[in-house]
Amino acid sequence: MVLGMVVALTIIFGIAMVLSSQVVLSHQLQGATDRAALAASDVLLGRNAEYPCDIAQKILTTSGFDMVSCELEPTSARVIARATFQGISLDRRAHAGIANSGQN
Repeated sequence: MVLGMVVALTIIFGIAMVLSSQVVLSHQLQGATDRAALAASDVLLGRNAEYPCDIAQKILTTSGFDMVSCELEPTSARVIARATFQGISLDRRAHAGIANSGQN
């Protein structure tokens, strides 16, 4: 009886650890994706001399993630990044740049 409860609690604890690790990874991935899109849009606006998608790639690689795509518009950048955790792929998206205010 006691052994069964110990095994059940161990399994529940293991599942909780895996789920919490995945949540943390998801937040880290989103943060890195946001930083990559912001850095790429800064390049488009002339704040840095590198190529926008190269700097986005550097940020993601340094953070331990992969860049899936980097799309550039005249004043903004869209970045998709991926992380793999225990065979599960997580993708996150970010878009950064100057918003069109509708004013002329």
